[in-house]
Amino acid sequence: MFAIWERRYECEVNAPIEEVWEFFSDVSSLPLLTPPSISIEFEDDPPKIKTGALIRMLVTRMGVSIRWHARISEVEAPYRFVDIADRSPFPFWEHRHEFVPLEDDRTLIVDTIRFRPIGGVLAPLTGPIIGKDLDRMFAYRSATVQERLSRQPSFDSTLASS
Repeated sequence: MFAIWERRYECEVNAPIEEVWEFFSDVSSLPLLTPPSISIEFEDDPPKIKTGALIRMLVTRMGVSIRWHARISEVEAPYRFVDIADRSPFPFWEHRHEFVPLEDDRTLIVDTIRFRPIGGVLAPLTGPIIGKDLDRMFAYRSATVQERLSRQPSFDSTLASS
C-alpha cells in the first residue's frame, strides 16, 4: 500500500465566521473557488452541507471529464466539515474544511487535503506533481476567498482629526 500524502493551506479573511460558513457551506460556491481551467458541473442540485450528503460532480480539465462524488462525513457548524471522495481518480481523498474565529471578526480558513496519489507503483512520482497542482489551486482559492469575503478595514475618523 502506498503512503497517504497531506497538504495544508491557510487563509485569513476579514469576515466573521458566520459569513465564512455561509459561503463555504453553500456547495454551489465550489465553481467560484476553482481555477477557470477546471470546469465543475453538478449532476444534481447541490445539497446542503450535512452529514451523509452526497455531492455529485462532473469535473473537466484539459478536455478530460471525470465524475467526482464527495460525501460529507462530518459537520460541526460553523467550525468544520469534511468530505471524502466516494468516486474520484484517487484511491483515497479527504478534504477537511476548518474555520477558526479570530479577533476583530476575522476568520482563519484551514484546508487539509489527505490523498493517496494515482498511478499505483508510480505514486511516488505522481504525488509531488499532484501536490504542486494542489498548491496552485489553493493559491487561486485563497485569492478568490480574499476578494469575495474580506471586508475593507473601516476608516477611523478619529485618526484623521489632528
